Amino acid sequence: MKNLSFLFLLLFAAGLIFLSSCGGEDEEVFEIPSISLNSSSYTGFVGETATVSGTITAPAGINVYRFTVIVDGVAGTPVEFPRGSTIETEAQFSYDYTLVEEQVGASVVIEIEAVDEVNQVGTATFTVTTQAAAINAYSTLLFGAQGNQNPGFYDAITNTQYTYANARDNSSEVDLAYYYGATNANSIAAIDDAGLNAVYTSVGLPIEGTFATRNSTRFAATELTSSDFDLITNEAELLNAYNFDNATNSSSTQLAVGDVLAFVLDADRGGLSGLILITEINDTNGNGTITIDVKVQDQ
Repeated sequence: MKNLSFLFLLLFAAGLIFLSSCGGEDEEVFEIPSISLNSSSYTGFVGETATVSGTITAPAGINVYRFTVIVDGVAGTPVEFPRGSTIETEAQFSYDYTLVEEQVGASVVIEIEAVDEVNQVGTATFTVTTQAAAINAYSTLLFGAQGNQNPGFYDAITNTQYTYANARDNSSEVDLAYYYGATNANSIAAIDDAGLNAVYTSVGLPIEGTFATRNSTRFAATELTSSDFDLITNEAELLNAYNFDNATNSSSTQLAVGDVLAFVLDADRGGLSGLILITEINDTNGNGTITIDVKVQDQ
């Protein structure tokens, strides 16, 4: 019986030695990929570009990295960048993302994922805040009619008012003018408008043939109120307030206090869109004034 027990112990020991010899070496363990961002967020206006950049480190080698834009919790289609023929353990990356109007006020996160050669995944996030572009707002601008000494011509981009002589000498920068007509009454017009030209010609101050440039600003009457006008604070609100494609007239006539006009500048002036609020009129014969507020896209 003792011999059998001793034999069993020998066989058991041999089995342990055999199992130990067949186990092989342990597999190498790699750290998961890490992503170091140059910046973790970007805040900008519609149309600007957010650049996501940084460095990926993956001891097992970088297989692929990808960018996924997540808007209000909804993920878009990932953009992938697979590795080339050479396996790298470190690489720099850069990804450009354009800010769009639809994402003003939305939660926008760009998720960066790095996958290594053993299918481990490292992640990082980049936050985008999109603001509507600013506008230029100018208030209490008083213009004189053709028989008034106050400036009657206007550059809507730089908020510059011109007398007839100064407008003539800087005609490429003049967008509109105020006049009073026998039929049209209180009017704001483009420099190429027939009514404006007729009135200024009648007082010995011709525009056609004298102004080297007659910019074709175009107008439309709107149903917006002064309260609507006052609430507009940025470009998105401005462009959503009115369909500026309807601004096709060379003037807006028979104006009254509280009217809100839409305008689009000449293409050579950038085609910028804007609104004019009539705040005061003191003119019944072409010798008086009109006062306006202006809100216009920034260049």
